[in-house]
Amino acid sequence: EYGSGVLEASFMVGDNAYSQTFDTSSFAVNTWTRCTLIQTVGVGGPLSLCFKNLSGRAGWLDKVSNVSVTRAAPSVTYASWASANGVIGAANADANQDGVPNGIAYFVGETGRITLPRIDGHRLTWDNGGNIPSSAYGSQFFVETSSDLVTWTEVDASDLKSNTDKLVYEIPSAKGERKTFVRLKVIVD
Repeated sequence: EYGSGVLEASFMVGDNAYSQTFDTSSFAVNTWTRCTLIQTVGVGGPLSLCFKNLSGRAGWLDKVSNVSVTRAAPSVTYASWASANGVIGAANADANQDGVPNGIAYFVGETGRITLPRIDGHRLTWDNGGNIPSSAYGSQFFVETSSDLVTWTEVDASDLKSNTDKLVYEIPSAKGERKTFVRLKVIVD
C-alpha cells in the first residue's frame, strides 16, 4: 500500500548523530500523522535533518513539513556548567579575562572569549544559550539601565523581545538624555 514502510528520521548536532525509525504501516493513507523524535542533546552546533525510507513504499517523504525543534527545560546549574567547562570561580568572576563575567557566559552558553552584547543602532542582543529559560526574566536574569553607572533600574519585561534563543533590548530614544548605560545581570544558584 502506498505510504506503508519504515522511515528513519535522523539529525545531527555538530558531529553527534541521533536517529529513530518509524513504522508507517499503521498510518492512514492520505492523512497527516505527527511523528516525534525525542532526544536529549548535550552539545551545541549546527543542526541538520535527514529523512530516509528504509523499507516499503514510504513515498510520502517528499511531503514532510512542519519540522520543529523544542528546547527542553534546562537542567544545568551554574556549578555543573562551570565544572564541565573548566570555568573557575564564582558567577561574578571572569575566568578567562575577556571582560565578561562567568555568569553572563553561563547565560549565553559560551566558554571562549566573547564580546557582548551585539549592538545594532540602539538595539542590543544577547544570545540565550539555554542554561536559563527566557521565562526566568525577573528572577534569574535582568536587563538594567543607568544614566550614571551608580543607580540601576530594571527594564520591564514588556520592553524586551525575548525568546528561547535571544534577548533583545532597544534603548528608547529620549530627548535631552545624554547617555544610557545598559547591562545584563545574571543570578545563579
